[in-house]
Amino acid sequence: MNDDRLNEIEKLLSETAPGPWTACTASDGNCKCGLVWSRKLDIPIVYCMGKEKDYTITNSEQSANMKFIAEAKTLVPELIAEIKRLQGLLDRATAF
Repeated sequence: MNDDRLNEIEKLLSETAPGPWTACTASDGNCKCGLVWSRKLDIPIVYCMGKEKDYTITNSEQSANMKFIAEAKTLVPELIAEIKRLQGLLDRATAF
């Protein structure tokens, strides 16, 4: 992945609602509302539920989607940092 692509991803990330994000768990930890919340803003930012033609998202898929989207706000910056770190190591190793 080149620097231009990493910069594009970082720009996209910077334009999203502030994190961290969390999948709604309501008071019982078993919420089925399909919302992902910005904890900093205390508002829902994504609705993860759907039915299209012959496919309906199952409760387990909805839960997994919510968790993945919520974690993306934290995981993407971590992945970008790791890519940059490894690219730096590779650049140093191949400089000789």
